[in-house]
Amino acid sequence: MDIPTLGNSRELFVAGAFGESTGNRKDTVQISFGVPVYIDEHGFRVDPDQTDSDADEALLLLGDSVAFGPGVEEGDTLAGRLRRSLASVRLYNSAVIGYATSDYANVAEQFIPEHLEVRHAWLLFCLNDVSTTNARQIQRSLVPEDGREGIERFRGTILDSLNSFLRSRSELYIFLKSRLTDPRMRYFQADRASYLGSNQSFEVGMRPLLRVRDVLAQHEVSLTVVVLPYAAQLRTQPPSQTEPQERIVAFLAENGITHLDTTPFLAEEQEDLFLFGDPMHLSKAGHRALFELLRTRLLEDGGQGDVSVTGDKRAVEPRSGRVQSARAGWSNNLNLPQRRVSVD
Repeated sequence: MDIPTLGNSRELFVAGAFGESTGNRKDTVQISFGVPVYIDEHGFRVDPDQTDSDADEALLLLGDSVAFGPGVEEGDTLAGRLRRSLASVRLYNSAVIGYATSDYANVAEQFIPEHLEVRHAWLLFCLNDVSTTNARQIQRSLVPEDGREGIERFRGTILDSLNSFLRSRSELYIFLKSRLTDPRMRYFQADRASYLGSNQSFEVGMRPLLRVRDVLAQHEVSLTVVVLPYAAQLRTQPPSQTEPQERIVAFLAENGITHLDTTPFLAEEQEDLFLFGDPMHLSKAGHRALFELLRTRLLEDGGQGDVSVTGDKRAVEPRSGRVQSARAGWSNNLNLPQRRVSVD
């Protein structure tokens, strides 16, 4: 059972890393969910025991805290496993806690023109990516006000401070709260609301993905959006309340963006894939399952996508071995050299 001690080092974040977007502080070691995280010269999380390839070709991961992998050693995350698996490809994990779609666009626009070795990009899409609430909170925490450090304002009221203190130091508190309040369902229902009816936050939140698509296309970088589930959705088989994924898939299809909805695949796993009581952050087992899925669908199968997706009707079956593409015959050409790795 992975029970994380929640919270992040106050020095992990820095303002204005990519345009208006917050980023990770460069060349530092900080703590995230009780686990040391090592940040390189780009502001990207890395494995200090793994030497990066000096290859002419690179894969860029775009994402938020789920792709960053809090509470999990880097070598056990999706990024760490990919880093060991790809033989002659450099991996950049640009994920930052609190990121939303507008931040992905800022990273693409700032990083890609200066790193032409990037030939492929995978964007790990979490359901809360259409909201900028977390990003705004982190940004406010970095700006001193009235002589106070920003982190103190971020903690908010005395009650919030006590809650943060308990969460960051007490596994018992996390265990009891998860049993008594069902935070997984609570967070899911709150974020699911953005995808229901004619909620404008969905359209506004998805629009920056078109900027990502366009800047990558301009530099001939293939893009695949990997759509992720929340823990509450995987309580049933098949997964339940999948309206968010259906709307996301429809948007991506309509706008010519290759994508893979991992929800039906991950629902087939027999173990809990998330940190204890956590609504969306993957555990070591979850990162392993996602790595195996993406290795099979995007690497070993070459990322071939020759089926179309219309609205919420999926023309691909789980375990079919095909990536859901935006239009027939469109391949994202992910024939990346790789080596076999242990996935213990």
